[in-house]
Amino acid sequence: MVKPTYNNASVFECKYELDSLAAFLEISTNYYTATNDAAFFAKYNWVSAVEALMNVAEEMMTPTYNANGSVADSPYTFQRLSNRASETLENNGIGNPVQNGTGLIRSAFRPSDDATIYQLFIPANMMFSRYLSSASEIMHQLGYNNTALANRMYSLSCSLREAISNHGIVSSLNNGQIYAYEVDGYGSQNIMDE
Repeated sequence: MVKPTYNNASVFECKYELDSLAAFLEISTNYYTATNDAAFFAKYNWVSAVEALMNVAEEMMTPTYNANGSVADSPYTFQRLSNRASETLENNGIGNPVQNGTGLIRSAFRPSDDATIYQLFIPANMMFSRYLSSASEIMHQLGYNNTALANRMYSLSCSLREAISNHGIVSSLNNGQIYAYEVDGYGSQNIMDE
């Protein structure tokens, strides 16, 4: 069971990964860097795609619980019958709880298609922030009508960098600091590499 619903005639799998959104921005940035062809992005539905991407990213900042302690309406759930934890999300498809106010974007799955343990997946937030910033420069090149969206992109990129510094850097065993692989905003962290 997946929310939002989808057409299984055109969609093979519905595992939401933040790095997939970031990869779209990376490809856009790489094309623009190689060609300086901003007109290409105005010819197609790139602006609409970026608006949709921003809406998804902002919706996926939704915490598990509302301020009153009730379960928040999650914009994405994924649950399937499986005997492998890596193939479904805990908590009736919502995933393990994430804290409000971290400023990080949830990712239900990792690039390997394994479910995240803690949905605030730091590498994907880093990648998204990096390419959101460079893609905002492309959006600025498209002119005045897109200035608000370009500024929204750049602002989210900056706030993600700050959130990564505040929540993604943790103490290591040798008293140094390292980036966590995943966090939940409550103090839980996963230190690993895939």
